[in-house]
Amino acid sequence: ISDVDVVFLGDVTKAFFEFDSKESYLLGGVVSNDPSAFFPIPSSGWRSGYKNFNREELEAIQYGAGGGYLIINLQKWRENHIQDKAIQCLYSNSSKLVLAEQDVLNLVCFRKIKKIPLAHIVAHHSWRDLGDQWEKFKPKIYTQDEINEAREHPIQIHYVGANKPWNTPSEQKATLWFSYLCQTPFLQDYLNSLEERMFAKFQKQQISYRLKCFIKNNPLFMFQKNFYKKLFASFKKHNP
Repeated sequence: ISDVDVVFLGDVTKAFFEFDSKESYLLGGVVSNDPSAFFPIPSSGWRSGYKNFNREELEAIQYGAGGGYLIINLQKWRENHIQDKAIQCLYSNSSKLVLAEQDVLNLVCFRKIKKIPLAHIVAHHSWRDLGDQWEKFKPKIYTQDEINEAREHPIQIHYVGANKPWNTPSEQKATLWFSYLCQTPFLQDYLNSLEERMFAKFQKQQISYRLKCFIKNNPLFMFQKNFYKKLFASFKKHNP
């Protein structure tokens, strides 16, 4: 399975056929090169939700696989009733899941996840964050040869985060997505909607729109201490 905010630049069949369904692995995926980097968990932002996980659950997330591309061992799933376990895990933990489907798969399949080559999920901003030669990406779980292979011959480019090529054309590696779009029958439909997309994005950046959304999502904000703390911190930052 694969996320949809991706482009494929290489052949996925090698890892697929190398995955032996007779082994005990429930799934195969790209794992974290540095599980220790998961800590410390920040006090704010989307990753802060993991503070609600216990030690065993955090270990499963640390050493789990990314949800952007997975090879599922359906034979073992049926034998071990993984679908039922995953649904139960979702129900039991719905209030604290951060990346719902990825978290559930890692919690349920922990210690039964096979590492596949890093090239199967390469974040589109890797060259910005890691350097042109990925010099900041030091080998740990993956070897230097595996890192070089992912950089030089990525199989999948994954557009992570809220900014996608179709709503933010200036995003890194957006040209790859557009080069594929130009080969489809959907190019004209996209161009016809482009002005509306750009206006909608501009509108969402306006203070009036953001204030309206904030009030809608926090109708009792005037009675919350954190609101005044953040307001004071913002005032102090801009008026040192």
